[in-house]
Amino acid sequence: MRDAASHHDEATTRIPLEDIAPYPHNPAWREDGTSEKTKRLADSIGEVGVLQPILVVSAADYLKHHPEDREAIADRPWVTPAGVRRLTASRLAGKEGHSRDGPP
Repeated sequence: MRDAASHHDEATTRIPLEDIAPYPHNPAWREDGTSEKTKRLADSIGEVGVLQPILVVSAADYLKHHPEDREAIADRPWVTPAGVRRLTASRLAGKEGHSRDGPP
């Protein structure tokens, strides 16, 4: 069993939020951050950070399976299939990046 200390033995990459495309099939990705739910989440992220990580996959891998989404992904190197509202709220909270654990 891995403990929290050994978890950080893997590489950690900081990804600028503007490099992460929202999953195009999640209705929350169209949200501009004006909903009360997203504003409350942004306030929380501003105070304590993101408690549940935003899942990201490389855009290249994503587009292998979903080439029809190329236009929505544009030139961003990452896609978030889970965490679109957290991504929007992080931007609202003034965060600039997201940490990603694992191989680069």
